[in-house]
Amino acid sequence: MTVKNKKIKTLVCILGQTRAQDITWKNFNKHLLKSLNADLALCVAEKKTATNQMYKNAKFIWKYKDTNDYSKYFDNAQRKMIKTQKLNVKPSWKKLIKIKHFWLARIKGTSKIKNNKGIYSGGTGALLIYSRWFLLQKILKNKLIEKYDRFIITRSDFVWNIHHPRMENLNPNYIWIPDGEKYGGYTDRHAVLSKKNLYDYLNLLEPILLKPDEMYSLMKSKNNWNLERYIKFYLKLKG
Repeated sequence: MTVKNKKIKTLVCILGQTRAQDITWKNFNKHLLKSLNADLALCVAEKKTATNQMYKNAKFIWKYKDTNDYSKYFDNAQRKMIKTQKLNVKPSWKKLIKIKHFWLARIKGTSKIKNNKGIYSGGTGALLIYSRWFLLQKILKNKLIEKYDRFIITRSDFVWNIHHPRMENLNPNYIWIPDGEKYGGYTDRHAVLSKKNLYDYLNLLEPILLKPDEMYSLMKSKNNWNLERYIKFYLKLKG
C-alpha cells in the first residue's frame, strides 16, 4: 500500500458505539483493518464489555458520557472555541432549535421523529455532530494528523463481505463516501478523509455554535433538515 514508495498510514475511527461487534468483528478486521494495515480508534459513549474485540484491538479509545440532552456538551464546546479563537462574543446557538426537523435531535426542545406507528423517538443528530467534533479534538491533541495519512470514519455494524477500496485508489483531494443512504444529502455512515479535509469534515459543530445567525438565515426556508442534508449543506459552504 504505497504511493511513490511511501506507506499510507490509515486510522479507522468508530463513532458512537461498537454496536453488533460480536457479529461484525471478524469481517471488519479482515476486510478493513488488516486489508488496509490500519489502526483502530474508538470514539464512543458506551460501557465497555469484557468480550468486546474492538476494545481489545483498538490503539486509541476516547470516551464521553451519553446523555438525553447534548446542550451542555454544545455549550462546553462553544466555550472552548471562543477561547481558542479569542472571540469577544458568545453567540446564541439555541435559536437553531427552531430549524426543523431532526438534524439537532438530542438537544432539548428540538422536533421529535414520528415513525409509521405514530410513536415518537429522539433521534441522534446532535450526538453525531458532537461526536465528530470530540473525535477531532482527540486527533488534534494527540497530533495524529502528523502520524496518519488517511482517516476512515465509520460504524461498527457494517457486515464487510469484500475488501475496503485501497487508499492509493482514492484521491486524497476528495472526501469519499458510499453512494447510498443519502436521505436528501450525503450519508454520515462512512467517509474516507485525508489530512487536507479531515478538519473541515469533522467540524460540523463550529458554524452552529459560532455563526448561528448566519446559519439560521441560510436554513430557515426549509423544514426538512436531517443530518444528511446538513452535512451536504455544510460541505458546500466549505467549498
